[in-house]
Amino acid sequence: KKVPYYDRFTRGDLSSYYTNTWLSFMTPDDDGWWPGYIEDVRGTDTNPYFVVMKENGDRYNIPVYAEDNNDISFKWPELGMIYHKKSAMYVKRESQRQWKKGVRPQQLKIYPLYNNHDMRHMVSSRTSVFSQIFWDIFNPKYYTLNAALCEISKKDAKGVPLSKEFAVSRR
Repeated sequence: KKVPYYDRFTRGDLSSYYTNTWLSFMTPDDDGWWPGYIEDVRGTDTNPYFVVMKENGDRYNIPVYAEDNNDISFKWPELGMIYHKKSAMYVKRESQRQWKKGVRPQQLKIYPLYNNHDMRHMVSSRTSVFSQIFWDIFNPKYYTLNAALCEISKKDAKGVPLSKEFAVSRR
């Protein structure tokens, strides 16, 4: 696996672009893609690796260029409605152009379905590294209309997303 356009980057370049950002990773011991927080870039210019923290606090050293069973997605997640803590929230990207790559908390705006207050504080602090919200952003869960109405009728959920553009609410 070679990373397009990135094979010319030095370890220092990768560190300045990706440290303190989120990307998606797939490792052999996992069932699918998972969001990881890049704490650091180490190694050499020819063999750099990301020091990545998973949501549960586990740390992985993932080589950037090596031909192995690890995979890295440098794409942004599709943003829109997510289901977080039994509520539908709308996530959008604030800025289109940044020199820093990956998903950074400062670039996100989060709005609950039931009001228009920006909930950016949910992802803006260092403690948000462990937040479930990044899992929900990278792996959104959408319901069918019937399943969403069942969730709403249980009075557990304030809002339930049906797609990245649409959600239902009790209000």
